[in-house]
Amino acid sequence: MKRIIIITALVCVSFLYSCVNKETRIKIDKIDSLLTQIDSLSLQLEQVKIDSLQLVYSVVKSNIEFFQNNSFELPDDKNFMRDFGSYGLVGKNLKRLLGSYSKMNTDVEYSKTQLINLRHDIKKELIISSDTINRYIIDEAAAVNDIKVNLLPKIQLLNKQLPLYHRTHNSVENFKNKLEN
Repeated sequence: MKRIIIITALVCVSFLYSCVNKETRIKIDKIDSLLTQIDSLSLQLEQVKIDSLQLVYSVVKSNIEFFQNNSFELPDDKNFMRDFGSYGLVGKNLKRLLGSYSKMNTDVEYSKTQLINLRHDIKKELIISSDTINRYIIDEAAAVNDIKVNLLPKIQLLNKQLPLYHRTHNSVENFKNKLEN
């Protein structure tokens, strides 16, 4: 009889231990999924040609300052007017986005660090309360989602600035040269 009780107790403990391990694995998998999303965002940020964009911004800023400091009449050419407006838009977008580029990198790296630390703490059983773990995972998932929602449109907009600049720059530069002469 004593043997049956011990065997039953061992089976129950083994069952509970396997459930905890399975639950822990599921939570680690959720964290790994979030880390994969963060790595994807980090890669997209790395692919932004930030040096080229900073150079373009300095050229556009210089030209915009020239136009602001000189009086002139705009030509009646609709194509030029479209280019001139787009050129100004490049300047505004780059000013706003280049200023937030380092914050974007910081947010991505911070979230990555948080997720790595959470995974470590769960694996080492430093956090064992299922409710606490779930709350942290929900918080980190919300943070990753916020980064995706806010970051992806900015990355896409940054990536559109170089082609827009190249399309409009010659027209605006020619107009500037005419004004200087």
